[in-house]
Amino acid sequence: MQHFSTLRIAFNALPYFALLAVAYGLHHRRKILYYLVVIDGLLLVKACCGIAGSYFGG
Repeated sequence: MQHFSTLRIAFNALPYFALLAVAYGLHHRRKILYYLVVIDGLLLVKACCGIAGSYFGG
């Protein structure tokens, strides 16, 4: 666990749960722009959660 707090682990695990939710939700064929926006959104969520985890997680 590397002495990480529970809050830091929770913030860093959140993007993976979001990725699973998005993966299960993408059943229909859509345009490529939609997929690019979804991937960029997930990257933004991961970055925000990493920043929040380092700020609030101690």
